[in-house]
Amino acid sequence: MNIQKTLLLSLIIISCGPISTKNENKEKSIKWFLKEESILGTTYAKFGLVKENNKFYHNEKVIQLEDENHSYHYEIFDNKFILISIFNKPNIWSSPNLIPKDSLYIYELKKEKKSFISLKKTRFAVNKKELKNYYYKNVNMNDKFDYYFAIDSINLDTNELFLIDPNFKLIKQNLTPIN
Repeated sequence: MNIQKTLLLSLIIISCGPISTKNENKEKSIKWFLKEESILGTTYAKFGLVKENNKFYHNEKVIQLEDENHSYHYEIFDNKFILISIFNKPNIWSSPNLIPKDSLYIYELKKEKKSFISLKKTRFAVNKKELKNYYYKNVNMNDKFDYYFAIDSINLDTNELFLIDPNFKLIKQNLTPIN
């Protein structure tokens, strides 16, 4: 009977895993704007953002004017950069992961800088871990297909966007500054 109790107790301890008080998931990732805070989402108000009357504001400064012929999708990367994807109406995308990045503006909250890039055939994975879930082995990339990339880092001082491609190689993209 003691052996069974010991074995059962060992299984419980092993299944619980190590106890850690640190936040180990500090990976940079994309979050979507939702009505309330969650694991995948955040709110406009948390970052001083407001969207009204076809205008998108940061601390009362207009950072994006919307026109009625396009759809706009707003995300935040690393709690520092607003990603603004612009695409033709109607919005047929069933998930934010499927929204193309053909026309992408990047706005840095702290420095209030904005840049642009057109990333044809590109979709964004939320983070590097999710990118690994899309591609289990090397990908023979073909220009005819869309692929998921993960953002590694953004530097609007040097106008550089660093992406991780499906083969987990770092790709540098040059951004165009917007005044």
